[in-house]
Amino acid sequence: MAQGSLSLVDAVRALSAGFGHERVARAVAAWEAVIQLTAPDARVYLVVADRGVTFFEGTHIRPTVHLAGAGEDLATGLSGAIDFTHLVAGGQVSVRGRYSDMVNLGRLAAAMRKIPSHAGKSAR
Repeated sequence: MAQGSLSLVDAVRALSAGFGHERVARAVAAWEAVIQLTAPDARVYLVVADRGVTFFEGTHIRPTVHLAGAGEDLATGLSGAIDFTHLVAGGQVSVRGRYSDMVNLGRLAAAMRKIPSHAGKSAR
């Protein structure tokens, strides 16, 4: 498996692990989304529902938002190191679907960096 693929999958795992934190669970209580992340060497999607997240490798048939780009760029966004809106504006990531789901994902990634058990963790 290519390094970019591992970075994206590791970033998704790190993000999904943080959803067990009470503060994060409250923040996503009313949010439901299917977020497809596509890199040249990896396809992963997150299902956000019921105050938690589950991730799967592969392609979802009807994601609410689809983010595509290099695995390293997607992993950087998932780590909260840079906001997805900056990645989209810079042309590193493309977005289709509900833009608000991408914004919420970026906010959660940034918030997770503030949780002591996740602070400073990066997919790289």
